[in-house]
Amino acid sequence: MTKTGVIVTKAGDEIEAHMGSAGISTFMQTEHTKDVAGADLVVAGNPFDCAAANRPGARLGPRAMREQSMHIIAYPVLYPWDYDVREECRVIDYGDAVGHRLGTGQTESMIEAQYRMAKKVFDADAGLLVLGGDHTGPYGPMRAAAEKYGPLSIIHFDSHQDCTPLEDDHINHGTFAWDLAEEGVVDDSRSAQLYIRTVMGDPSYARNYNIFYANEALEMGPEALAQKVRDIVGDNPVYITFDIDGLDPSCAPGTGTPVIGGPSALEARRVLWGLKGLNIVAADLVEVAPVYDAPNQMTSVAGATLAMDMLYLMAEARKTRK
Repeated sequence: MTKTGVIVTKAGDEIEAHMGSAGISTFMQTEHTKDVAGADLVVAGNPFDCAAANRPGARLGPRAMREQSMHIIAYPVLYPWDYDVREECRVIDYGDAVGHRLGTGQTESMIEAQYRMAKKVFDADAGLLVLGGDHTGPYGPMRAAAEKYGPLSIIHFDSHQDCTPLEDDHINHGTFAWDLAEEGVVDDSRSAQLYIRTVMGDPSYARNYNIFYANEALEMGPEALAQKVRDIVGDNPVYITFDIDGLDPSCAPGTGTPVIGGPSALEARRVLWGLKGLNIVAADLVEVAPVYDAPNQMTSVAGATLAMDMLYLMAEARKTRK
């Protein structure tokens, strides 16, 4: 239900509309609370980039995407969706979940903090969207999701496979896909990596992932690619992890490791729309680094919009599970 200047959600929360430059920056102007009881969808931030191998700055991504989301919702219904997800679901912004250890141990501290936050969310039977941060971010939420739902299928948008074997447990933003498959958190044979356009060197690094390299994926087209992914995933619980450098840098220059030859923001959105109905339990959007962005903040806008699409996909999945 809406009234002039205000959106009133089913939970009775009032959200000021059309005032993107006013108020505290929360994702889509949702309520900020760490009380997840009764929430359907929870948005959390991970302002962390200490495990990035290339340019730093992704720690600023969550705040930038929150700010841009407040402008995007000047029209409450995100095109082409036909409803306001905040009216159908109780959506809250949890704020940021980060470790407090400085110096040695920062990455482990962050992963533990993200895990505790995600477990809290899943124990409340809510869906989770994490705004990153570098691509170490999935460690905690994926582990918590697998404890709740079993081994996950991941749908991984990226220019890099992020499947480098660990050396002496040195976690970085290029290791999660290998590490979590080794742990049994991820079922790599029922997972897909999309728009990859870097070569790992050792073929064993591919593991059992279904890899769609950029040229192949672009030639296939978004709808056909989405159908291939649906066939791979089936009815498995799904975690979508979206590295913004999966987009071509002409659409997303503000990231630490840009690689030319990727999809446009629209092509990526069309793939996401084609995943509607899958059992999506959680998602993240990582590696937005606003310090390298164009003056119009196009990377943060793209990241916020794609994150909103994933929030809608989780809302649709909740309808199917009920």
